[in-house]
Amino acid sequence: MSTSKKKILISLTPLLLILFWWFFQGYIRGYEINVWYQNNVMLLEAEDEISSIKGESKSCEKGKAFHTENVMCYLKVKTNAVSAQMLINKFKNTEGVMRADFLGDLIKEFND
Repeated sequence: MSTSKKKILISLTPLLLILFWWFFQGYIRGYEINVWYQNNVMLLEAEDEISSIKGESKSCEKGKAFHTENVMCYLKVKTNAVSAQMLINKFKNTEGVMRADFLGDLIKEFND
């Protein structure tokens, strides 16, 4: 390998490490997803939908969020960032879902 190729490879190493970490951090820490259903969705319906997804931990509650009768579900998945975003997009396109977001984004929004 020529010295110019080595220099390029060495200069790209930090960038490659950052990209590697961004893509695979979800397999280590996981992503927390919050799904908020409309009033007409029953708790059992939401639990059935959530239980069909492979995840580390899952839970659904009705009427605990902001004194409404909505069902809110929490899901922690260990996957890459792209697959986690695709899962959120799938929920957003599901009938009866009002909102689906990463839990951290939802918390930041309500704190602002």
